[in-house]
Amino acid sequence: MKKVLVRMLSVLCAGVMLFTVIAGCGTAKTDTSGTTTGDSSAAAKAAATSAETATGDTGKNEFENKTLDFYMFEGGYGKAAEEAIVAKFEETYGVKVNMVSSPKIGEILRPKMISGMTPDVIMMNLNDSSGIVQALVKEKSILELTPMLDEKALDSDSTVRDTFLSGFLDCSFTAPYGDGTTYLLPLLYSPQGLIYNKDYFDKKGLKAPKTWDDFFALGEAAKKDGRALFTYQGIYPSYLEIMLYPAIASANGIDGYKKYVNYEAGSFKNDAVKQVLTNFQDISKKGYLLKGTTAMNHTQSQTAMMQGQALFIPCGSWMEGEMKDAPREEGFQFAMCPAPTLTADGKQYASVGLETILIPKAAKNPELAKEFLKFMVTQESQKVFAEKASGIEPVKGTLDLCKSIISENLYNFYAMFNGDVLPLVDSLKALPDGCKVVTNDEIWVKPTSKVMNDQMTVDQWMEDVEKAFAQIRDDFAKAEQK
Repeated sequence: MKKVLVRMLSVLCAGVMLFTVIAGCGTAKTDTSGTTTGDSSAAAKAAATSAETATGDTGKNEFENKTLDFYMFEGGYGKAAEEAIVAKFEETYGVKVNMVSSPKIGEILRPKMISGMTPDVIMMNLNDSSGIVQALVKEKSILELTPMLDEKALDSDSTVRDTFLSGFLDCSFTAPYGDGTTYLLPLLYSPQGLIYNKDYFDKKGLKAPKTWDDFFALGEAAKKDGRALFTYQGIYPSYLEIMLYPAIASANGIDGYKKYVNYEAGSFKNDAVKQVLTNFQDISKKGYLLKGTTAMNHTQSQTAMMQGQALFIPCGSWMEGEMKDAPREEGFQFAMCPAPTLTADGKQYASVGLETILIPKAAKNPELAKEFLKFMVTQESQKVFAEKASGIEPVKGTLDLCKSIISENLYNFYAMFNGDVLPLVDSLKALPDGCKVVTNDEIWVKPTSKVMNDQMTVDQWMEDVEKAFAQIRDDFAKAEQK
């Protein structure tokens, strides 16, 4: 297995998953100046709890003087939070953590792993362009986290598993083999949905829509107030994934959605998908789309929405930081809701970006690594991430715990998950080597403007995507024969 993994790491191309648009935008930071992570007594209590867990009844720290190698991708969240958590972990357990962070961590990590110098902990996503995590998954070289998840959390009486929000431990990014078994721990998540002005909705007595009927009813109310119902980043239609992926998951069921992300025949051409796409087309056909949308870029359409020209725009929690200097209507306040459902009892989903962390099977200190992962999701670590990275962990109670630390706008984004809304993390499966289909173009870029301009029917849209999926399946079959 080791020889195969080394060979894969040596030749692996950057064939990665088409993740949601957040991969292109990064994660915007939020101004949290003047906030704190809690008083020192709280930090001391958490440290004492962790130390007690580590020492057990013997009074001796089983990890003392050991060394942990931790490599992390340094993206939009930065590295300040991890540095602070590492320092506290070292102090609590009497260990040394060799932390290496870089935006190009894959280039640093690859030669080390080829030479057999595997870290104890890697913080990288499954869709990282280096392909390292994909190679580890393919060769089953990641440590299963079931034993750790079933252990008691460091700062509560719950198991580690029970502290996490529903849907995060068994998605394709954390349970990559499709059997519900967790191999990558979800660490930070960023919500994506339909962004609206909470201040305007509150003043007008409006509620965020649950169904498509509710959505279009708001469109009628908006018309009377001189506003459009909807706009989007016209020349970058990939943003529409944020709206349509969850809508398809709700209409088709999560199992039907998983068929779609695996390019199965009929997964984009069925009655449920047709209803969703028809509703989407009706935004334009029935006069609910902001005029000029299809020619706008992301900042133009987002500014128009913030100025009160449209009620909704699909985007992610990074929009607050990205548009911090943009003009807006008086009192504007960010809020977010999930995509509409076909029926009142339909399940609601919202797309999320996800940061993950894993332990390779070849880790030198796997038990210390598991302790480090548990330490990463304590309440004190949650506060550190919120303060230093504006990052929220997918752990129960984190949002309220960190409410005084993060901005009110950021809180409103994450509050979308306080009800029955489920995270949608699964995205399109990585294409096989040699495949020339550009899924983003075939699904969104080519058809959406044509559909919005009444130059393409929904049936043609579905048919074109099915043809592209058939080509992808053929390419998978050819790749397997090689």
